[in-house]
Amino acid sequence: MSFLPYGSATSLIFILKLPQISRRELSGVVENEARKYIPIPLTEVTLDWWVIPEKEIYGDEAQEDTEIDVLVAAVRNEVVSRYNAVSQKMGKFSSIAFEIETFSAVRGSFKNELSPVMLVDFGADTMKILLIDL
Repeated sequence: MSFLPYGSATSLIFILKLPQISRRELSGVVENEARKYIPIPLTEVTLDWWVIPEKEIYGDEAQEDTEIDVLVAAVRNEVVSRYNAVSQKMGKFSSIAFEIETFSAVRGSFKNELSPVMLVDFGADTMKILLIDL
């Protein structure tokens, strides 16, 4: 299994290399393997995971993979609760999803600001507006 940490002190992303197993078994296996990398009890984090699609290789190089890669994300429950509370207060601007990349954008852009700041991320498909009070 490979381990790729990413995020902040309240979040963790890593990739698990697992044997080919059924989708039904995958949930339990991911939870058991995630315990090895998450330094706090799983009851204290919101855990989500996604199977990374295989590359399509044609011709002589094609071979049957015996492993799958699973991207696992864990965020402390207290952080999710705070984001949900802020989202509810915002009413019609409420978010339907939270992205861990937000944590790294804030960490990489701001250090010791003296007043609240706004970070606007214009992407190809979406726009994110972050209000930060460090």
